[in-house]
Amino acid sequence: LRQYSSFAAITPNFSIYNDSDQTACVRQAVKDCELDTSNFAPSRMLNAISALKNNLTDPESFKEDAVGFFLSAVSKVYMRYSQLLNERNALDFDDLLMKTAFLLRDHPDVCNQLSNRFQFLLVDEYQDTNHAQYQIAKYLVSAHNNICVTGDPDQSIYRWRGADIRNILAFEKDWPDAVVVKLEENFRSTPQILELADKLIANNQKRKAKTLIPTKPPGKDVEVNVFEDEIAESNGLAKSITE
Repeated sequence: LRQYSSFAAITPNFSIYNDSDQTACVRQAVKDCELDTSNFAPSRMLNAISALKNNLTDPESFKEDAVGFFLSAVSKVYMRYSQLLNERNALDFDDLLMKTAFLLRDHPDVCNQLSNRFQFLLVDEYQDTNHAQYQIAKYLVSAHNNICVTGDPDQSIYRWRGADIRNILAFEKDWPDAVVVKLEENFRSTPQILELADKLIANNQKRKAKTLIPTKPPGKDVEVNVFEDEIAESNGLAKSITE
């Protein structure tokens, strides 16, 4: 982004806001929109804005679809938040992805140059990628399709943070010539744990089936413990470890 900042309509010396910077900035945006921060908590607004950016939805595009009281408020805060970032010559972490995706999308010459520079692309934990990361990966291999991803659909646990499991489930459709190598040997868990995990995950409607092969010897049966709250859970686990 710094190298091609002029194409992305930003300056090369932009600052990158951390979590506390973002929270302070969005709190100011909420106030500037004359909204009550007790009803429109900065953290909630920031989560909504982050989801929009991860889905490559800019403020202007979202404004057209913001129907209803809450979404209308999000649209106003998103617009003002973006203005404040621009005034302060700053980007947040989601901007780094969104603006990179837009740069590659809107400037084919830059996209082609970068794709030819990076002849091979490796993406780890592909099941945890969001839409913006997915698009960036596709743009970066557009000149050669040399992409290798590692991941496990059964380990997709970051939907709340924008991860889209469809990225890995559709990998073979996106790249029909891809070779899929299943790594089914498990070096971490006992047969009892793997058997239980396999029975549970088999209930998922959208997944790629695989056979887990344990390499560890049999261990204890799996126990189910119920705790009143997270404090009791932590104490119970600590006690179990010390024993």
